[in-house]
Amino acid sequence: MESELTCVPLQPEKDVTDLEAAYDWARDHGFRDLILTGCTGGRLDHHMAAMQLLETARSQGVHAILLDGQNRAEFLQPGSYTLENMGYAYFSLIPLDRMLEAVTIRNAKYPLERRDVRRGDSLTVSNEFREGPVQLSFTGGCCFCIQSNP
Repeated sequence: MESELTCVPLQPEKDVTDLEAAYDWARDHGFRDLILTGCTGGRLDHHMAAMQLLETARSQGVHAILLDGQNRAEFLQPGSYTLENMGYAYFSLIPLDRMLEAVTIRNAKYPLERRDVRRGDSLTVSNEFREGPVQLSFTGGCCFCIQSNP
C-alpha cells in the first residue's frame, strides 16, 4: 500500500528550526498526537529546543512525544499518570519549574510520597520500573518525564 507523503521545502535561513516548522505544519493540518523522531542526536542546542517544543505542543492542545533509540520523553503538567513499562529500564522526572510539588511515585524501585523536588535536584532521576505500571502524581510545577535504557 502506498501512502502519500508531503514534502515542504524550507529555506536554510528561517526563524524556526526544521523540527518546529514540521511541528507547525502538522498542527496546522489537524494532527493532535505526534511522535517526534530524528531530533536528539548531534547538536545540544537543537536537542534542547526539541525538548522545549514538547511544552509548546502541550500548551497548544497537541500531545507530542520525543522518541529515539534509547529514550522516550514527554512534558507533564500537574496531575496523576500511569507509566506503563514499554521496555525501558529507567524513568526520570526533570522539574522545569522552581519546584515540582507533592510528588508521589508508587510501584517503582524508589517510591516517594508527597515530596517537593526542586529544579536541579536529582532525587527523581534514574528510578526503575518494577512489575506492573508506575503510579505517578504531583500537584504543582511541570516536568519532563524521560524513560530510557542504558
